[in-house]
Amino acid sequence: MRIKKILNNNVVLVSVDNFKKEQIVMQNGLGFNKKVGDEIPEDTNQQVFVLSDSLYKKYEHLTNNTDPIAAQIAEKIISYAEEKYQLQLNEMIHLTLTDHIDGVISRFSKGIVLRNELNLEISRIYTQEYKVGLYAIDQLREVIKSSDLGDEAAFIAMHILNNRLDLDTSEEQIRTTLGFISDIIKVVETYFNKKYDETLFSYYRFVMHLKGLAKRMYAKNLFEEDEILYKALVAAYPEPARCAEKVAKMIFLKYSLNISSEEKAFLTLYIEKLNREYE
Repeated sequence: MRIKKILNNNVVLVSVDNFKKEQIVMQNGLGFNKKVGDEIPEDTNQQVFVLSDSLYKKYEHLTNNTDPIAAQIAEKIISYAEEKYQLQLNEMIHLTLTDHIDGVISRFSKGIVLRNELNLEISRIYTQEYKVGLYAIDQLREVIKSSDLGDEAAFIAMHILNNRLDLDTSEEQIRTTLGFISDIIKVVETYFNKKYDETLFSYYRFVMHLKGLAKRMYAKNLFEEDEILYKALVAAYPEPARCAEKVAKMIFLKYSLNISSEEKAFLTLYIEKLNREYE
């Protein structure tokens, strides 16, 4: 790899033989005492990524005006999300997360701790993204010597969610989806007077179904009527069916949406499975 430009002591732009675009390489002290044209060896500790021309200029400006450690922490978090959970993230995450981490470091130096009102919902509904946030907390603690990092895990999770390639959602949609799913879970837990174990597969499966319901709600592509299926499940699982009716009523009153008998049938089925594994 040959240095094309030094962004700071830790970040350099390099050209690589047989590779059309330049790469951004990050490592502690990588650019220290180096100059353009120098060769640098590849190292497993290096973090490497590529940005489009339009974003590279923005990234260059950002790294020249932020704490150098912010970009390093951001890249560790991005790599963790992609490698541990195979999350596909767009290139904008390199900018937005670096900027956010720099803001965290700056705020904590002034004793400012932020709280996220959706922390609980995010931890229960977007578990993988929240675990990435917890990993980020560990990385930040090495720089910020504080036991209280507020709800940063939730803030990081939101950044991951907003930049996933496989999710075509805005922050407003994510917030509405979180509220929607949380409202349904509250109805079910209240009806059965239970607090469900979020580590159970049935809980995960139920939440995934609710995410699908929320997506169909946004797309106005809800399941059709299927009275035969619904009546069969009502007969088989009367209590879960009554709970599903409570859920349907809440959705109508709060979200002005009538869900079909088929949607209620699937809700009944997933609620029954949730309670079966819980017992």
